Amino acid sequence: MRFLPPGRPQVDVEVFDVTKDSKVIFPASHVIIFQPHDGKLIGAEEYNIKNDSKPPVAYFRTEGNFEFAIPDKGRA
Repeated sequence: MRFLPPGRPQVDVEVFDVTKDSKVIFPASHVIIFQPHDGKLIGAEEYNIKNDSKPPVAYFRTEGNFEFAIPDKGRA
């Protein structure tokens, strides 16, 4: 990933074919973070996803790429 500074006249973009095969990606790391805030404990999760597909492809599903669920007792 690269940042694009303001006023740059040109950008080169790589475009990849798309696949729905979830085997091309995998979680390289998974971090769970808890932080106190106003008498409550706030939790967050962070995933680093790796894609080593050869040739390179982009993982994409029209119905959504990832599914997340929060347990009923985990909601405020």
